[in-house]
Amino acid sequence: GLGVEGFNTEAPQAIELPEGETLVSLSAGQLHSTLLTSSGDVYAWGFGNNGSLGLGDEENRADPTKVEGLDDQNVVLVENGNGNSFAVTDTGALYAWGFNSNGQLGLGDRTERLTPTRVEALEDEVVVAVSSGTSFTLVLTADGQVYGFGRNSDGQLGSPDGLDADGSPMT
Repeated sequence: GLGVEGFNTEAPQAIELPEGETLVSLSAGQLHSTLLTSSGDVYAWGFGNNGSLGLGDEENRADPTKVEGLDDQNVVLVENGNGNSFAVTDTGALYAWGFNSNGQLGLGDRTERLTPTRVEALEDEVVVAVSSGTSFTLVLTADGQVYGFGRNSDGQLGSPDGLDADGSPMT
């Protein structure tokens, strides 16, 4: 980030990237951000409540901090939602962490995760895209299948076919 917190910035400000890294992708969540570098490293900063930064704690960070829980993965995509984050690897594996009050991480429960956790319910799928809204998530696989999980109070997941009772993807 900008290295400070507690004020608004009405004009664009350059964000210091980790030294020697080239930015490939980034995502802004409600109160946190992630970026992906050309070396496949993920960095996070902002509001850390519920583990949204994936750093193993709930501390806020004003500067991009490496998400070490993904060091053994080749990440190709990052996405943030409302207090949670996702990473997709080059093999199509989906990792999730952070706020999970409605099962929006797809992990089969409603427990927050402080570090990246593989979404095992999709282990037989090749994930190519993920989009996270407020308390729900949509995933696109290589064969064109769309999975939804989390809150469905307004039909935002579409038909409940393919979802377990807790809102996680059926396998």
